[in-house]
Amino acid sequence: MPLAKPCLALLGALSLSFALATPAAAQQKSVALTAIVEHPALDAVRDGVKDALAKAGYEEGKNLKWQYQSAQGNTGTAAQIARKFVGD
Repeated sequence: MPLAKPCLALLGALSLSFALATPAAAQQKSVALTAIVEHPALDAVRDGVKDALAKAGYEEGKNLKWQYQSAQGNTGTAAQIARKFVGD
């Protein structure tokens, strides 16, 4: 299963995102998601997270900073994206 590891990594990152999906606070929250490749299943997960955050009262640009980047299958790019997200 070539997508098993990326899916597992994405789901781990998403579980952290759900921890933020509590009633919106006055301060802005930040959610950064990355995927090693573009894939319809991963796109659906990303959209689901975004929808869940919206239902919890988070609005991009208002009380939510949303970032998403795909590494397009490149592990070096994936590492760069992760470093960037940690630095933001």
